[in-house]
Amino acid sequence: MRKRTVRILTGVAVIVVALGLSYAIAVAVGAAKLRRAYAALEKDGRPMRVADILPPEVPDTENGALLYESAALLLKAEPARQSLDNPPGESVKEAIDQERNKDLLGRLASLSAELAEGKITPQKRQELEQLMGRRAVDYALFSIETGAQRPACRQHRDYDAGINLLLPGLSDVRSLARIVGAKARLEAEAGAMDRAWDLAVTQAKLADAYRSEPILISQLVRIAIINLSCGTVQRLCEIAPPGPQQRERIETILRTDDDVTPLIRAVDGERMIFGEWLFTKPKQDLYRALRDLSIQDGHMGKFVAWLVPRWLAFKPLFLADHANYIQIMHANAQNLEGPYSPGIPERYERSRLTGMLVPALGRIRTLHCQMVAQTRMTRAGLALLQYRATHGALPATLDALNLDGLSDPFVQGPLHYRVDGEGFILYSVGEDQTDDGGMPKPERRDSDPRKQRDKGSDILWRFPGQMRPATQ
Repeated sequence: MRKRTVRILTGVAVIVVALGLSYAIAVAVGAAKLRRAYAALEKDGRPMRVADILPPEVPDTENGALLYESAALLLKAEPARQSLDNPPGESVKEAIDQERNKDLLGRLASLSAELAEGKITPQKRQELEQLMGRRAVDYALFSIETGAQRPACRQHRDYDAGINLLLPGLSDVRSLARIVGAKARLEAEAGAMDRAWDLAVTQAKLADAYRSEPILISQLVRIAIINLSCGTVQRLCEIAPPGPQQRERIETILRTDDDVTPLIRAVDGERMIFGEWLFTKPKQDLYRALRDLSIQDGHMGKFVAWLVPRWLAFKPLFLADHANYIQIMHANAQNLEGPYSPGIPERYERSRLTGMLVPALGRIRTLHCQMVAQTRMTRAGLALLQYRATHGALPATLDALNLDGLSDPFVQGPLHYRVDGEGFILYSVGEDQTDDGGMPKPERRDSDPRKQRDKGSDILWRFPGQMRPATQ
């Protein structure tokens, strides 16, 4: 009996020692991998502290963000209708839309989006024109234009909040940009072209509200506003091209919009503001943060809710996860600096936290290049119209314009151009990197985001004629 007990205890001891050694080896391997990941960041000159990527403080008297916020609050305080009774003949869907957009900001933004997409009905256009005539809209536009003239724009954010960071104002500024663009179009169609082009400049400047924000979703809103701005410029050109001074103002803004630096800063910001915030938390705070991150659906039982954070925080797994996260974010930041590619493979393996924290960076790069294509086509189109005004005809090729740097961001080759009747067709080959001869992408009929996107066809500006709506 005694020998049997000794054998059992010896076996248990061997197992315990083996498990301890395995744990120690796994921790050592994970720690070494993490050190190499950090060393690669430092060698590449990537920022290592949140303070390195935060926008500088701005005095209130120089901060355009405060006036944008004021304009949004002013429109939110105004009901979209003087009477909330539904008009005769209004469908149930329209009634629901009205309920969602009771305030002037929401309703104007919704109608402005339909105008930009070319989908607005005569009845809704009349409503848009009536709402644009409100005194509150005049005050809001004055605030927006004044804010756009200020030298800086900084949103107030609590960057220490990590994954709990709140981003108020993002959708509001996008709504304001839509409204400004719609107002510009209405003014142009009424013959007030100088006023229309001033508003187009203001809309273009609104994108600067998020240029310095080190957060990817802020950069996505900025990209959307730039696309809206390009759509407005293209539409106004079909009514009356800008004069030399107006063209130069637009060109000056668009010239800086294709800079990828804000997006790279945002990738580094995501890594530090959200990723490092989580991976470097003390254990008890980490458990709470992991619980909040992994149990968002609220359907886990108490035991599972207790167990999952502890499993995710198990040191060998946690270190490997941390290292994998750093490597993926670093590789994607590097990928943004080179020629376009859809994105590097994201190796999540057993790195569950990495899978939860890493955004769809490949798709974000594609959206950025689509925006760059829009800005470069818009700049090239403005130059073509200026050439036609000077020489009486469009050039046979873009070479006559000396458009340095206006290449197709998807292939690093020239933008495609051809004369089309009395106008022209300008296009980029788009994310599939295939020349489809200037064929625009068909409208997506199924809005289900889970279904695969159609990557075919080109990004197009046909002038004059039916303009392809800007991506929003």
